Amino acid sequence: MGVAVAVWLLALSVGCRAPQEPRLANLSGDAERGRQLMAVYGCGSCHTIPNVPGANTVVGPPLWGMADRGYIGGVLPNTEAAMIRWLMNPQTVATRTAMPNLYVTEEDATHMTAYLQTLRAEPVLVRMVRGYIERATGRPGSAPLRSPDGLTTGTD
Repeated sequence: MGVAVAVWLLALSVGCRAPQEPRLANLSGDAERGRQLMAVYGCGSCHTIPNVPGANTVVGPPLWGMADRGYIGGVLPNTEAAMIRWLMNPQTVATRTAMPNLYVTEEDATHMTAYLQTLRAEPVLVRMVRGYIERATGRPGSAPLRSPDGLTTGTD
């Protein structure tokens, strides 16, 4: 019964949520290639990144929701050019950042930016319902819910 109520609440929240416009509509990179490059450059060694195998660590901030953030690293407006600059050499933007320079090429940074800008924030209610379902079933990760834009959230 409790799971049914949680699913009903989720359905209500999804139905009431206004569609969101992509933050950066005309990105020049290939998002799928960018997702693959996140694994190649080892970004998951520090970050949790949706749909990147093994990227579930918490050394750095989680990258889900990058498309909805106003700033990159707390200092740069979240634009395509700024993200590319950040990925290529974060220390030129924020000298005290813990993010290492991975010597990402401009082309790769462009693709990675396209992927990061597909990552929408998981609505709070979705996280709450997912947690409730996982506690009720006793199976962590057993609730692959979908966000309003159709992307699976919260699972690799």
